[in-house]
Amino acid sequence: MLRAALLDVGGTLWPDTWPDQPGDNRERVRRLRVAAPELTEEEASRLVDILGPADHPVADRQLTDTLVSDARARVKPRTAVPLKAIGAAMSLPVLGRVQPFPGAGELLAGLHERGMPVVIASNVLWRDGVSYRRDFRDLGWADHVTAFVSSVDVGWRKPHPAFSPPPSRPPVIHRGSA
Repeated sequence: MLRAALLDVGGTLWPDTWPDQPGDNRERVRRLRVAAPELTEEEASRLVDILGPADHPVADRQLTDTLVSDARARVKPRTAVPLKAIGAAMSLPVLGRVQPFPGAGELLAGLHERGMPVVIASNVLWRDGVSYRRDFRDLGWADHVTAFVSSVDVGWRKPHPAFSPPPSRPPVIHRGSA
């Protein structure tokens, strides 16, 4: 008997590739400077220029922190900028940037109406569970999702067995729409 639905996002609910839009990097710089106000415009722009075109290397381990750390070392900002703040700034909201597939919301609603727990499980470069929760809330889908599990939070990429740690060490998950 099926006990839960595990859904990936890219290629399932919306396209697998991020559509670059004019102004995305300006928005990332703005978000970065809000997260780290001591960062100069030039430092924030250089970080975004390095990280904007980045793709996740083929690896079992999640390497976002390594990519961000390397970029931060190249830029050498005059202020300490947490890796997570840079990653969060790079993770632009989906609303208005990505067109969900037709029927995606109805799929989630239908599973929810049938009492099926829905877990979003996704390999990504920037988007952690908090970002997914924001995106699903903005799309009106958050109430249909039980939990969000991202490779950014877990530190491993699917299908590596460590993406689903043993019950004694549960993954970082972000529940519901709170």
